[in-house]
Amino acid sequence: MPWFMNPVTACIDCQTSEGCGKQLSRFHGRHQLISGEALIQAWFLLMNGMFIFIYQRLGLGSFTDLLEYVAAINLSATPLRFSEEECFFLREYDKRAGLEPLTAEGYMIFPPTRIIAVSNYLIMARLLPKLSETAQTMLKSGARYVTFDGSNAPCDHPFLNIGIIDSHFHMDLLPSRHLTSDLSLKRSMTSKARLLYAIANYVFPGQWSKISAQMGMDPKLKFTLGVHPHMITGKTAISLFNKLEGKLDEHPEAIGIGEVGLDLTTTCRCRQTHNKNRCFQDKIDAQRQFLRLTFQLVKRLDKVLVLHVRDKGTGEAAKEVLSLLLECDLSNTRIHRHCFVGGEEEYRQWSTSLPNCYFSISSASLKDSRTIAWLLLLEKPDRLILETDSPYLADDPMSIYDIAEGVAHYFGITTSELIRVCNKNAAKLYNLAW
Repeated sequence: MPWFMNPVTACIDCQTSEGCGKQLSRFHGRHQLISGEALIQAWFLLMNGMFIFIYQRLGLGSFTDLLEYVAAINLSATPLRFSEEECFFLREYDKRAGLEPLTAEGYMIFPPTRIIAVSNYLIMARLLPKLSETAQTMLKSGARYVTFDGSNAPCDHPFLNIGIIDSHFHMDLLPSRHLTSDLSLKRSMTSKARLLYAIANYVFPGQWSKISAQMGMDPKLKFTLGVHPHMITGKTAISLFNKLEGKLDEHPEAIGIGEVGLDLTTTCRCRQTHNKNRCFQDKIDAQRQFLRLTFQLVKRLDKVLVLHVRDKGTGEAAKEVLSLLLECDLSNTRIHRHCFVGGEEEYRQWSTSLPNCYFSISSASLKDSRTIAWLLLLEKPDRLILETDSPYLADDPMSIYDIAEGVAHYFGITTSELIRVCNKNAAKLYNLAW
């Protein structure tokens, strides 16, 4: 059954419903429950959508028809009553449906006296098998907000069916077994969340041929195009840039350029007879050359710039890239600072100089002492977005919930609230409908 079926034992963050209130308080103490006017109203709209879905799939025409249908089911009379906690939600439902709330004794489980009583598990256990297998599967993952008269609900209500935007992962490198079931943006029955959008980064030219086939899997799969800094050498910088420019012309639907950047952890992998220091310097100079060319391309195409900035903890790479951004007049460009690992000073410099820069948090961010110290000092997550960087830092994009939960811990807010803010930030950055 849908997770929101029994609001007394439903956890918004986990999108699950426990067997009883004690289990809910034991395992979900830090999570968000259905309470407060806005969330109860959202629950009411979801329940309406569920009831309408059921009676339509049964070939019925109204709530009244559904009540009569249930009354005709062979269900032994039972003296069981709704609990006082459940009666609170029954009354709230009826008030929002324009009905006069009943006393606790008035809400009969069988035969049900009001449509909301149909939500009782004893009735549902007999009712749901009457639906087709396809309809049962659809019901479990459905989240339709509908008013009592059957019309669509206004869009200014909380979105209880939690969804997350993974702003950075590498679809071309994921094992083929992940490319259908795990990466479907439809809700997974076993995961803690579904993906609103997932943004794939294609940064290896040898994998670019996969773009057309993979991006056709789901309309909410988006992608960016770039060249990873580790691939760039003095001999390849110009040719790789030309290939990138040509590929962007071929795929104007790409929503960003990157990841590109400066990586001072680059190592020389040439033969031992080569001068490793000179090789390293040549590669870094080539990265700088490629980055300057890419910055001009970003200005011309007006796309999001996805930046890879790495050093050995000195902050030197971040200072140099920030200086180059300002030099190239990119202070107002939309920037995605991929997998941010840095401290409070670095964040302050970048966020002050670049008003449209957002910082994505990955599992690596949550393992870095400087980043954790910065998160503890940060007042609100109004510049944060979330990413898995899978398969490097996570198995696949469905791991995004664990990162959200870790970040929420440092702000002392619920995971769903953290996700809401980060989704809003990512949608604004990438112009995503949300």
